[in-house]
Amino acid sequence: MKRSMVTQKCKQSAKGKTFIYFWDVYSAVTGQTAYDHLHDETGRQAKWITNKDFIDWVDEKILHKGWSPDAVVVTLSVMNYSVKSRFHARKRSITGSIWGSS
Repeated sequence: MKRSMVTQKCKQSAKGKTFIYFWDVYSAVTGQTAYDHLHDETGRQAKWITNKDFIDWVDEKILHKGWSPDAVVVTLSVMNYSVKSRFHARKRSITGSIWGSS
């Protein structure tokens, strides 16, 4: 059965007997829901989701230091550029223990 198909059931009674029929019909809503679910599952999962040190660092900055989420994103962008050697600053001097030392 295809993702956009649903099974319908019809129950009829005639001459004291009950008949049950099943058939598959197209449903645009079901098809769209299946597409949306599969689309959400595509792509690679971000590394930060499984990095406990990173999550702890973000929690510390937002919950205890009063940083806004935007400030965390900007800081991470600067760190990312540094890690990719786009700046002349040494990776270890900016990133600290979040990304590990190298």
